[in-house]
Amino acid sequence: MGHDGGTGKPSDDWTNQSDHYAFHKAGIPFLYLGVEDHADYHKTTDTFDKFDQGWYLNNCEVALLFLKALDEKAGR
Repeated sequence: MGHDGGTGKPSDDWTNQSDHYAFHKAGIPFLYLGVEDHADYHKTTDTFDKFDQGWYLNNCEVALLFLKALDEKAGR
């Protein structure tokens, strides 16, 4: 949230900035979980040991809860 053009700055709209754009363009709902830019972003120095482990686990849990809710809504 917050990188979907709502801020009024075009450079802050990440809607077409990653692989999820193909889904957006086709009208398919998507959930994008990402990180803010940082000094190691998209570099070979961007390694797992530099991640905030708690943040990473919280995001994994959010994604899992989201998928479980979708599965329940589908009646599975």
